[in-house]
Amino acid sequence: MCIDPTDKSLFITDRSPAGDRLQRTSPDGKTTTVWTWPDKPGVAGCAALDGTVLVNLVNAKQTVAVRLAQGTGAVTGQPEVVRQDTHGHAWALQVAPDGNIWGATVNRTAGDAELDDVVFPLFPQGGGFPRSNADNT
Repeated sequence: MCIDPTDKSLFITDRSPAGDRLQRTSPDGKTTTVWTWPDKPGVAGCAALDGTVLVNLVNAKQTVAVRLAQGTGAVTGQPEVVRQDTHGHAWALQVAPDGNIWGATVNRTAGDAELDDVVFPLFPQGGGFPRSNADNT
């Protein structure tokens, strides 16, 4: 669960028998489904800021960016992978006061005992969030 500091929307990652999903509850209380993953990659944890919601996909060892249009909140395209395999199975995400994003892993409980559980900067080169594709290299 995360709150977008710009418009105060609440985003929730949810797993259901039909698939995983990202839901948004607007400040007026209306809840909508933002994105669904029928293949159930294990959504967990999110961070929202400036029209982007970052979501961890635990089983896929990914973090993806779901980009939203300003004003409407409509998704502008497919989720973009911003982390793949680095640090293993990430569960939590947190935006720090300086805008950097921190993640935390659940490798041991996810079945990867050879990987340590760690807290890590999602974008180790620093500089805050959000990032363009050019900044994610």
